[in-house]
Amino acid sequence: MKVRKSWLFLGVIAIALGLSLLSSPTTQAYTVTLDKLLAGENVTIGDKIFQNWRNYSSIASGGALPVNPVNVTLFFTEVTDSLYRIDYQTGSFAVGRNEYQDTRFTYDVAVVGGIAKIHDNGLELISFGVGDNTKGIINISETIFDAAGNTIGTKLVQDNKGVIINPAHFEWDPPVAFITINKDIALTGLDEVNGGAFISDFDQTFSQIPEPTTLILLGSGLLGAALYRRLRKPKG
Repeated sequence: MKVRKSWLFLGVIAIALGLSLLSSPTTQAYTVTLDKLLAGENVTIGDKIFQNWRNYSSIASGGALPVNPVNVTLFFTEVTDSLYRIDYQTGSFAVGRNEYQDTRFTYDVAVVGGIAKIHDNGLELISFGVGDNTKGIINISETIFDAAGNTIGTKLVQDNKGVIINPAHFEWDPPVAFITINKDIALTGLDEVNGGAFISDFDQTFSQIPEPTTLILLGSGLLGAALYRRLRKPKG
């Protein structure tokens, strides 16, 4: 009986340890403005390097202002060891009646050590709108390339006069260790009373296969659960 209770105790401990570690979120975060990234600053967070921010352009017409990258703030977060997020926040993506604005830039995402783990790229509008809910157009489009320059995915989130496509993601297989993202953020205010559009917040996410330690913890939890059920099962 004592032996059985000891194994039962170890099984419960394995479940608790595995599940508690699996559920513990990573809290690493970093904040920087887009102008500093374009000036050469790179961000390393977790096992990701966000680097080589380049090819910036912003044009505007009809009285709208081009976006100044000093006014775009990016929040990098390692949500878990298999999910990373960039949160873009600014009041500069905005147009009024009969105005247009188009902002573009490029950057790379690499895994430290060159391990092929990135398998998903997501995009979501968080805070946005068009004039009177129908009198404007928002488009954020992306093209994703691998290290060889091959296109491996495209995405679009949109509010087209109230017809909304949001969020969007693209997943590829096998995973890769390096991607390049070309981003295009375009807003149009229709030539109508109250025409306009704005974006104040949108997110970019990167998913990857779990770290080996995460898989080991998952296995420990499952093993503990199986052992617990077996020892709890009545004989006969």
